[in-house]
Amino acid sequence: MNELATRTLDVDQVQLIKNTIAKGVTNDELALFIEQCNRTQLDPFARQIYAVSRYDGKLGRPVMQTQVSIDGARLVAQRSGEYAGQTPVYYCGSDREWTDLWLPEDGYPKAAKVGVYRQGFAEPLWATATWDQYVQTVKDGGPNRMWKQMPALMLGKCAEMLALRKAFPMELSGLYSAEEMGQAENPPEKAEAPKTSKRKTNPTTTLRSAPEPEAIESSEAASEEILERINEGIAMLDEAEVATFKSWWKENIPMKAVDLTATHAVTVERHLMELLNVDSNPQVEVETTEAHIVHPDAIEPPKATQPQIGKIRAMIANSGVDKADVHTVVSDIIGRQIESLKDLTKAEAHRTIDQLTSDADE
Repeated sequence: MNELATRTLDVDQVQLIKNTIAKGVTNDELALFIEQCNRTQLDPFARQIYAVSRYDGKLGRPVMQTQVSIDGARLVAQRSGEYAGQTPVYYCGSDREWTDLWLPEDGYPKAAKVGVYRQGFAEPLWATATWDQYVQTVKDGGPNRMWKQMPALMLGKCAEMLALRKAFPMELSGLYSAEEMGQAENPPEKAEAPKTSKRKTNPTTTLRSAPEPEAIESSEAASEEILERINEGIAMLDEAEVATFKSWWKENIPMKAVDLTATHAVTVERHLMELLNVDSNPQVEVETTEAHIVHPDAIEPPKATQPQIGKIRAMIANSGVDKADVHTVVSDIIGRQIESLKDLTKAEAHRTIDQLTSDADE
C-alpha cells in the first residue's frame, strides 16, 4: 500500500499536492482525488495516477478528472491477486488480418486488441480499440505528434486499458488513461456556416437551459459552446427582435462581443431564451442575414499566462529539444502554427503542458 493511502495528510501536505500534482483543483476535487488514490492504492508521486483538468463547456469552467497511467492500471490488476497475465497486443489493417507486429511501413493500424487473463476465467477477456475511436488529432484532421510517431503503441495502450477494466471492473471502474481520454480534446469538425437561417420549429428545443450566472467566475472567458448557442439563438430572431436584442445589450451588457465573459454570456443566453419563448407564431419563416450573428470566432480567448509559458519552456528544455524547434513542437501539439509562445491561448498552453508531461512519462 502506498504512503498516501496509509497516512493522514495534514494541511501543509494537502496544500503541497494541490499546488503541484493536483494544481488548480477545488478542495472538493482534491478530496475526491485523494479518495481515488486510497481506493486504488496508486501513488501520484510515482505518476501512477493523475488529476487532470479539462474545460467543461456546460459548466463553463475546468473540471478535474482522475486518470491512471497504463503502469498504474497494471499494478492495480496485479495487486488484486487474480491477475494471470495477458496476450500480446494484436493489430490489423483494412484486411482485418491480426498480427502481433506492426511496423512503420504498415501505416496506421485500423484496430488493436488485447486479452487479459484472470484466475477463475476459462478464456481471456478481450477488448478491441479502433483507430477512428481513439486517435488524437490536430486541426487538419491528422494524428498529433505522439500518435503519428508511435501509432501502434498508443492504440495498443487503449486496447489494454479496455481489457484491464473489463477484467477488473471493481478495481478500475471509472478510471481511464490519457491515451483513452485525449481524443476528447480533438478539434471539432467545423461545418461551413449558412448565410441565412430560417425558423420553422419551436426555438425552445434549440437553446438549452443555462446555469445560474452566480455559479460562474465573473472574469472567466465565455466558452465556445455557449457562444455557439448564442449564435444559434440570434440567428432565430426576426428583424424586430434583433433591434430589441441590440437595445437590451447596450443597456445590460457592459462590453463588446469580443470581450464577453462567462457570466455575461449566460445572461445573454437566458435573455435570448426569453425573446424566443414569447414568439406568438414560431412557425413563421424568418430570414436573418449573417450580419445579425455574433460568431464565436470573433471572440478572443484568454492568452497563456507567463507561468504557463515559463513551464513549457522549461519542460521542452529538459526534454532535450533544440531551442530552434520549440515552436515546431508546440505547433504540432496544438494543431496550428505559432511564431511565439505568447501566441498560445490558456487552453492551448494547458494542453501543451499535459502533452509534454505525457511525453516525459513515456
